[in-house]
Amino acid sequence: MEAKLIKFEVKKLPKLCVIGKEIRAKMTEMMGTNNPIPAFWGQCMSGHVFTTLEKTLGENMYDPAYVGFMKMLNEDEVINVCGMLMKPDTKAPEGFVSYDLESFTAGIGWIQGKEPDIYAAEHALVGEAVKNAGYKYDDSKGFAIELYNCPRYTNPDENGNKIIDYYMPIVPEQ
Repeated sequence: MEAKLIKFEVKKLPKLCVIGKEIRAKMTEMMGTNNPIPAFWGQCMSGHVFTTLEKTLGENMYDPAYVGFMKMLNEDEVINVCGMLMKPDTKAPEGFVSYDLESFTAGIGWIQGKEPDIYAAEHALVGEAVKNAGYKYDDSKGFAIELYNCPRYTNPDENGNKIIDYYMPIVPEQ
């Protein structure tokens, strides 16, 4: 089964904060065989990034899901943060990065499929649903967020399919 969009909604999100560990990568690296992002996530998982965030900032969590925050720096460089969404003005622990997000309207899609298909298809599938709903991606924000929700993502179905939540900032189509 290829990845498919199984749910879509438009939702106004409050001011948030993304806190986690960061890597910068070239788009050419990410599209090639030497993509550094999977190894980075492996390091974050084994390096207790989430345990640290849950223990030190648990009361400040907006959502308990792990997130991948991706922000374009330019045409060929992206920031990827492995972390969690927190309430605004939450202070990052030492050694962690923090990105404040102003309130925004999000196109939120649930993408079902196998890895790596869900990652390859998420932006296009949600982008198509956004367009069909009369919106467009908000280029001025320049980011997207993957949420790895339990149990949708963490417990694959009998065929090995997972569901990843993908948040895209949007504005009305003019």
